[in-house]
Amino acid sequence: MKRQTYKIATALGYLASMGLTHGALILGSPDPEDPNVAPPGTSNGLTWDLDNPSWWDEDKNQYVAWNNDGSADAIFMHDGGRNEVNVGEGTFNVNTISRRATEGAVLNQALKLKGLGADKTTLNVGSYISGGYVGTPKVFEVENLTLTGTFEVRDTNRFLALGGSVIKADITMASTTTEFRIQGGDLSEATLRMNGKSLGLYADGVVGNLIGHGTLASNGNRTLTIANLNIGANTDGSGGLASWTTTGTGTVNVNFGGSYGGELGTVAMTVELGSSLCDTFEINGTLTLGGNLVINTLGTGDFVSGDSYTLFTAGNIVGEFDSISLPELDEGLEWVWENTGTSWTITVTDKIPEPAAIMLLGLGGVARILRRRRC
Repeated sequence: MKRQTYKIATALGYLASMGLTHGALILGSPDPEDPNVAPPGTSNGLTWDLDNPSWWDEDKNQYVAWNNDGSADAIFMHDGGRNEVNVGEGTFNVNTISRRATEGAVLNQALKLKGLGADKTTLNVGSYISGGYVGTPKVFEVENLTLTGTFEVRDTNRFLALGGSVIKADITMASTTTEFRIQGGDLSEATLRMNGKSLGLYADGVVGNLIGHGTLASNGNRTLTIANLNIGANTDGSGGLASWTTTGTGTVNVNFGGSYGGELGTVAMTVELGSSLCDTFEINGTLTLGGNLVINTLGTGDFVSGDSYTLFTAGNIVGEFDSISLPELDEGLEWVWENTGTSWTITVTDKIPEPAAIMLLGLGGVARILRRRRC
């Protein structure tokens, strides 16, 4: 990458505002001889490659060679409009990626990081991606590259996985984010840790690990396949009861039981003792059951006959789980489940002795027995 000139005082001011004390790559900034001139915009974009890159080192107050070791921060300076960063070939290791406007607020426009192909460009992020400096949260897009690392997405109203992107990262959507949008990217090996935010479906998609809680939205009739789902109030799936619900007018269909790492996926949910409260998963399309269902408990006490939990609701529920793991019950009690076609419920009932069950078949009890199965 050939270093672009920029106004050092301006760049250092941005660095100081972020509390960054180590070297930072500055891409795209005005000419120091004429600071009012905006950097290149969408007509030619910015370039980030491994060809003799130059970084500004605040400690040394000079440019130094970039070692590509993941310790430095990439800061994209631009005029606040939509911009594209053409990322070259190789593996790019950075600590953070931030978007900054050279003059005033960053507009509500996208910054796209575009590689040469998922097999040629890998971007590894160690700490966070941030969408803006001042003003409203901004848009980040990734396209034609592989995204890896463990990091947060901050100050971003939409993070878009576009066509040609392969997401293998462990991503936490911070409280200052709004939406992670699937728009053609491959997330079959990704981990998304949601914090009550939206997972937008602008294309059919597959997610390897979906953890936390939030909402599902689409711009049409979309299908999401989830290998592992771990519902919880926190981004690690813990912290009490939580839910996934559908928003907007689009139809969301969900398939459980996708394979992750060669293993059948698991849906992990929690019920609360002594109440009818539980984690819930609600969609307005078709829910196809599959994989392993694991139910955990919250609170103290014992289950009693009549305790009932509606875990799933949908426009239509089809299929079956390959295995179901439920909490242990006292002697004389058993779990039964019921799929009404639009809701899926587990209930604690008194265990019926086998002779009595046989008698029920002769007393009109067939319908009840057939629509409920012992777990």
